[in-house]
Amino acid sequence: MKIKRNDVEFEIRMYREGDEKDILKLFKIVFNKQMTIKFWKWRFMENPFGKGIIALAYDGNILASHYAVMPIHLKVCNSVIKAVFSMTTMTHPEYRGRGLFPKLAKLVYEEAKRKKYSLVYGFPNENSYMGFVKKLNWIGFGKIPVYTIKCDTTPLKKSKAISAISIKEVDSFKDDVDNLWNKVKKYFLIAVPRTKEYLNWRFVKNPDQRYFIFSMYNSSDIKGYFVLKIYEEKNKKLGHVIDLVVDEYRYIKDILAFSIDFFKERDVNEITLWLNEVIANKIDIEKFGAKKSFMERTYFGCRVLKDIFYEDTLKDFKNWYITMGDSDVF
Repeated sequence: MKIKRNDVEFEIRMYREGDEKDILKLFKIVFNKQMTIKFWKWRFMENPFGKGIIALAYDGNILASHYAVMPIHLKVCNSVIKAVFSMTTMTHPEYRGRGLFPKLAKLVYEEAKRKKYSLVYGFPNENSYMGFVKKLNWIGFGKIPVYTIKCDTTPLKKSKAISAISIKEVDSFKDDVDNLWNKVKKYFLIAVPRTKEYLNWRFVKNPDQRYFIFSMYNSSDIKGYFVLKIYEEKNKKLGHVIDLVVDEYRYIKDILAFSIDFFKERDVNEITLWLNEVIANKIDIEKFGAKKSFMERTYFGCRVLKDIFYEDTLKDFKNWYITMGDSDVF
């Protein structure tokens, strides 16, 4: 497809094998950091739910704009639907303001609908958020709430009911995590199914990130898991509680107490995590000294691609179970 913008004729088309070289080059220009080819393949070609849907705008041999979504499964109420996760919106600085991104997004969404995907959702940054809401009819939920805990906070004492829990570091997710998910999924209205296949792809096979994975047991029964990460930037260390699932909310207190000690031992002074507000209130997270604020550059939203009976459920942010692991940034 050819379109003309400000005397420049652009070729609008879907991804072809080999385009990844131009995509990585544009990523470096737009975000001033390198995406490795291993990471790109892991995200878009080796995803267990299917290959990415990618639309591109070229000015001759120059990649001017790019938009992509990644297939994913999403539990909504009692069903598991096919959805797509919005990622990597980028336009070359010399081609901005020409309406390329909305054109690419509409092309991607049409292809997603053709492939029977019901929903698109994601975490736009501050530059693209209003474009998603105003030009692409997304439901905008605003900035993502985040909880911050200083590591000098004294963890709550474990109660006798919790002290029987043992926490073990593991190198991968086993069959017992599928049993855990099947047990707890009824408590989540909207969530990516935390299956062994998904979790191993997301946290074990990631070629660029190091995650610390822990399982929680009561005798031989798994009671939960959680994933930690240390992030370093400009000589500052941050601890992220990337993901967690437990079969009783009270065990989140164990995760927080363990995480504080884990990060303190590694000279990390501050922990951040995303946690559903309903759950945060149930465990009284503020007793850990947690302060609620909002991510500076991370927003959240979604758009229904075809008529679905649970659309009203999707419109309430409190129904979504989202952790940092659901984002492509952490």
